[in-house]
Amino acid sequence: MKRSENAISIYQELYFNPNETEVEQVHNRVANCIGNSKKQINKFEQILNDNIFRPNSPCMINARLKEEAEKLEDHDNNLVACFVIKLEDNMSSIMNMWSTCAKVYAGGGGTGFPITNLREKNSPIAAGGVASGPIEYMKVVQRISDTVKSGGKSRRAANLGCGRYNHPDIIEFINCKNNYDFSAINISVSVDDWFMNQVELENWEQKIELISPNHKKVVGELTVKEIWDEIINNAWSTGDPGLFFIDIINKNNPLPSLGKIESANPCGEVPLQGDSSCDLGSINLTKFIEESEFKFERFKEVIKTCVEFLDQIIDITSFPNKNIEQMMKKTRPIGLGIMGLADLFYKLEMTYGSKESITLFEEICKNLTITAFEKSIDLAEEKGSIDLGQDKDHFYNLLLGYGLSKEYLDKFKKVGIRNSNVTCIAPTGSISITAECSYAFEPQMALIWEKPLSDRNKTLKFINKDFLDACFKLNIIIDDEKINEIINNKGSIQSLDYPEEVKNIFITAHDLGWKKKLEMQGVAQKYISLAISSTCNMPNSATKKDVEEAYKLAYKLNLKGITIYRDGCKNCQPVNFGQIKDKDSTVIEPIKLPSKRIGETIKLESPNGTIYITGNKVNGKLIEIFLAMGQIGQLENLLINSYSKQISKSLQYHMPINIILDQMEGQGGLKFWFKLDEEKDITVSAESLLDAISKIIRYHFIEEEVDGYSIKDKSKSSPDESYNICPACGKRTLTFASGCRSGMCMNPKCTHGFSCG
Repeated sequence: MKRSENAISIYQELYFNPNETEVEQVHNRVANCIGNSKKQINKFEQILNDNIFRPNSPCMINARLKEEAEKLEDHDNNLVACFVIKLEDNMSSIMNMWSTCAKVYAGGGGTGFPITNLREKNSPIAAGGVASGPIEYMKVVQRISDTVKSGGKSRRAANLGCGRYNHPDIIEFINCKNNYDFSAINISVSVDDWFMNQVELENWEQKIELISPNHKKVVGELTVKEIWDEIINNAWSTGDPGLFFIDIINKNNPLPSLGKIESANPCGEVPLQGDSSCDLGSINLTKFIEESEFKFERFKEVIKTCVEFLDQIIDITSFPNKNIEQMMKKTRPIGLGIMGLADLFYKLEMTYGSKESITLFEEICKNLTITAFEKSIDLAEEKGSIDLGQDKDHFYNLLLGYGLSKEYLDKFKKVGIRNSNVTCIAPTGSISITAECSYAFEPQMALIWEKPLSDRNKTLKFINKDFLDACFKLNIIIDDEKINEIINNKGSIQSLDYPEEVKNIFITAHDLGWKKKLEMQGVAQKYISLAISSTCNMPNSATKKDVEEAYKLAYKLNLKGITIYRDGCKNCQPVNFGQIKDKDSTVIEPIKLPSKRIGETIKLESPNGTIYITGNKVNGKLIEIFLAMGQIGQLENLLINSYSKQISKSLQYHMPINIILDQMEGQGGLKFWFKLDEEKDITVSAESLLDAISKIIRYHFIEEEVDGYSIKDKSKSSPDESYNICPACGKRTLTFASGCRSGMCMNPKCTHGFSCG
């Protein structure tokens, strides 16, 4: 098959492994990795070679034969793109999230996480001190995303943070992309039916109680209007936040006994319980046209093959941690979707958004999900079912709603089902280009457009082939002058001199209008078991009222979420009509650990007992921390050992050590004094055990100043130990002699304590 220059460019940038120079070599490698028999391998290879099907990019990049995979790190064997990370209100869970994020990015995936369960900023910690708040932890995610490039390539990782509307920090969360660099994090506000009903009824003064996640107490209140206005204003100005309709999502949760769904993957099409992932793939709809008709029987046969392909990925792929592996093998969600819908309409000479196009799209989605569930039931009979437990009746009702036949509903009762979810519609960016078709179900962004490759060293230029063919049939010559004319018209021909029959067919996203686009999405969502990734594109002239109407309409159409993008509201755009400047970017690989490392152990005497802190370095860089207590097997030892493993993993995936120490330092708890340097007889105070450990790591292993002491400067005078460390300025200038409970700082540049009586 002859392939376009653009398709080959994607293979060269993303998918070619060492020694691969042909597209068919990639497909052969992928098919041999996933297939279980010669017949199945041939079948998989055929749908790849014919541009009928593509799995998600991590599978195209990382699929290898078992003997090759065993030689590589786990993240190099990741075959899935989407992860939803469980996040609880404790440091162990937060550190686990950071470590998991780094592994996911290294394997080419993206993450979603809920900030809803994290206590608010300045919330008291039981042992003393105050919490940093969700935004501070999101900053670490951004730093890791900047450092660990997706899949070892130059693409930056993607994330989605979801925050519930009644979280005490919700206003700061909504505004966070205005105030901080969260370019690698999309954000969505989780809203329930009650909140949206208040919006619909315009009960603007209705009070919203802000609930502290850890204390479960009301700590403040806002009105519906205050929250809604912040959402709309920011969405209009930055494209964030989107909305996450949490009640709609959980009504369609196939396994509610496993817990509530609180977040989705970065693009929003995979809402799942925490510690889950989903392997995605998409079918090219343009491959089922014969004699100007869509051939559903051929489509169904391909669906069955693709379900086999995706289901088998779950047994082959590596996972970033055991919790995700266990959840995936327990629930086995897959997300089979579509691409090339806009091209399908062009080829069938249908107007995107017309009644006939909506009818066809609805039938495609219905057949996609019904056939996928039927195949999953067949696989359950052949290979075994997931354990539905108390959710079986609920699952049966979901299948009934999708329209499965009585034959398969009865079979489900007998044998169960192999996969908890089967369909979603993902963005299909790179894989659509390799399959030579339009993105997912999206209308064409433009008839002529440019896409920068992620390393900004090359720009792909696109001219829609169906449009050129239509013009050729009508003897319309598309020369450089006409191309520039279309480019200057934002890729559209609607206000230009073309026949009406051409204009009616070759419409673009901005020609269509956002309302029609949302209606198309609503039609699809009825028959998609997961969700749909889609951005509601608006012209630059769109008002805040338009954004508000779009969010309301999305809820009315029973969508699971919505994101808008107003043309020109961000510095970078998905479609470009001018020249794109090249920009270099650096690829940073995870650290390869040698078998021999140089280490040092420091003893810490604490109220919890003796703790041994070992730091190992490679080429002078700290890459491991081990913490051990004397009483082996006790809970404290298990916890501190687990904590050190999280620190080590974070270091090995390039998290800067100062980010880790900044989170540990100042953590409240039992205050005590300890020997920072035994040889120099230096004693300092600690706010808690974590604070003491962080000071030892900073002083001994990265050789930075601690409380005025430096391992590099032997002549430096000792600070006055009659004073404590001020929580405001960080200097050892705090005295309690005044009788003030918070102390008074004697630093003339600090006002801490001067206002207490």
